[in-house]
Amino acid sequence: MSLKTAMAFTMALVAAMVSSTLGGLLSMLIGNAIFRHFHHPFVDDRDAACIGALGGLIAGVVSFFLCSCLLCATCFCCEWDGGMEKLHGVLQSLPGVLLSGIIGYAILKHAAPVPIPANFDVSRAFITSIVGTHVCIASVLAWKLALVVIPLIFTVPCCIGDGSRDDIDENIPMNKV
Repeated sequence: MSLKTAMAFTMALVAAMVSSTLGGLLSMLIGNAIFRHFHHPFVDDRDAACIGALGGLIAGVVSFFLCSCLLCATCFCCEWDGGMEKLHGVLQSLPGVLLSGIIGYAILKHAAPVPIPANFDVSRAFITSIVGTHVCIASVLAWKLALVVIPLIFTVPCCIGDGSRDDIDENIPMNKV
């Protein structure tokens, strides 16, 4: 493996770890806040953040290696000129974000002495991370849509008019630069 490939793989792994940890944390916090707003018995924000961050980190690393070695045919022995694709690790962290609730709950419930309420189980951890992930994805898509639509709203009235071309001076030849 060349140094270029190893560095690209390492940068993609770090990007996957950071994005899946932050994504798991945000998805659990947002999902937990939504369910607590509707008076469902869920955990407090500190526990939700711990569950999401830990589960997102572990699930992001595992999904990165599975996607890199199995699906994309990029293993440690492979040598190819293009290196890693752009945002390779960030896109592979999505399964980690979706599974962050389950994995974080299982680790904190069985391995760490963290008092998690008895009414919070695996199904609620999964539902919380799924709802939070969908809200995060919907907000990103709405933001990207707004970045396209808002400039169109301001440019369309400038192009639509009475058909007169008042902005063109007829005395200036058009072929001069």
